[in-house]
Amino acid sequence: MSDHATNGVAGETAPEASSSGPPEDGVAPGVPPHPPAPEIAEPPTALEAEAEPEAARPESPPAADLPLFAPVWSSKTRARGSLGGPSTADAEMSTSRKREAIWLIAATVVSLLGAPVGAVAAILSPMVFDARQDVWNPAAWIAFVLIVTFWIVCIAAPFGAWVAYLRRQRVLTWLAMSMPAVWVIAAFASVQFLPG
Repeated sequence: MSDHATNGVAGETAPEASSSGPPEDGVAPGVPPHPPAPEIAEPPTALEAEAEPEAARPESPPAADLPLFAPVWSSKTRARGSLGGPSTADAEMSTSRKREAIWLIAATVVSLLGAPVGAVAAILSPMVFDARQDVWNPAAWIAFVLIVTFWIVCIAAPFGAWVAYLRRQRVLTWLAMSMPAVWVIAAFASVQFLPG
């Protein structure tokens, strides 16, 4: 009877021993489970980088973090000085232009005042062909043309001089402004060749 009881107990305990086998997940009891392998992120392609929203992109540093007076050493900065102001050459050129404009205004006033004088001389210009002069004398005709056109030159010369001045053509400016004086000298020289 004791054997039967022992067999009965053993029979009852047998299923417990069989139930203590390996678990369904394959991990033995008492052994910690292995951590999952980390996922490796793949770098985005060029199309994905372009399609990335603006909010996800790193922001540039604010302007307040940048230096206020950052030096920019370019050729223009060196030409104009370290602080970007006008250089000495620019200041001298500006002063020269102002002085030239003042002289040009004075010459314009003198030339325009000579226009009425030239108009009166044009009216009296036929006097170069008086009784003692030959109509076929080239000097008389040269003097006549110079005297008649003098008032026109007195008006046209300042106009051409200011146009050349605004285009920064200094030589042409004063060449045009000197035309009335050249006209007067040429007229006096031609009259000297007339017989007295």
